[in-house]
Amino acid sequence: GMGLMAWLKHFDREGDLKVSRAEFDDGLLRMGSPGDARALALFEALDKDKDGYWTMEDVDRGQAIIWREFRHFLAEQFSSVAELLEHMLDSESKRSTKEQFASRIVAKGWDKGFELLLFGSLDISREGSLSEKHFRWFELEVQRTKL
Repeated sequence: GMGLMAWLKHFDREGDLKVSRAEFDDGLLRMGSPGDARALALFEALDKDKDGYWTMEDVDRGQAIIWREFRHFLAEQFSSVAELLEHMLDSESKRSTKEQFASRIVAKGWDKGFELLLFGSLDISREGSLSEKHFRWFELEVQRTKL
């Protein structure tokens, strides 16, 4: 789960499923590592198709598949961020615990497993629950699905 969590927390903060060299350098700085020559070599090694970006598939194909399928699943189930949040978050606390998250996505039809991996990856600040800020990427996914 660390690959997906690091991806979301440090690198793909826009949620567009790719990381540019500038985003990579920013992510390394957030992790306390300078963007030196070794970092450039790592970026270039990860950028397998040499398009100036790397994706989660370049790092961990298995977790990338789970993440893409989950994003797509939610975009098929909910037509807006508001609708997603209404279903996912507790109406009083406006948060979702690990147990609530897992039971609510399964109740909607998610049958691929990995609920704890997904929860832990979304909970990038390690709060133990999710809130609206953890689903900021969803609007982009809804737009992508409509294309």
